[in-house]
Amino acid sequence: MAHSYGAPNPMITPAQREKLRQFFGAYFHQDWDIEYGTPEQALSAAIRGHESQREELSRFVGLFIEEHPDDEDLDQALWSDLGCEYLPSADGISSRAWLVDVAARLAPPSSS
Repeated sequence: MAHSYGAPNPMITPAQREKLRQFFGAYFHQDWDIEYGTPEQALSAAIRGHESQREELSRFVGLFIEEHPDDEDLDQALWSDLGCEYLPSADGISSRAWLVDVAARLAPPSSS
């Protein structure tokens, strides 16, 4: 099932892509595992480091997912477009599932 993440046009802009590249590249760089130990710890640090941008980043992650409906393309784009050196498949999960979780964790809590 496709998610719209509130966007009528799923194409991500270059500026949005750059913000994602800064987010993922800063925390999931070449030595992320040495610096943070686990993907969970790196993601928690990333979220804390971008508290004021959480909603925006969550939306951008959703747009990025929508832009790459093919799983192999998404795997490649996570690395080549966003500079993310973490490979979710190494932990037995797909890049898509991981990114959906990242978007959900970035999203502000619902006020229901």
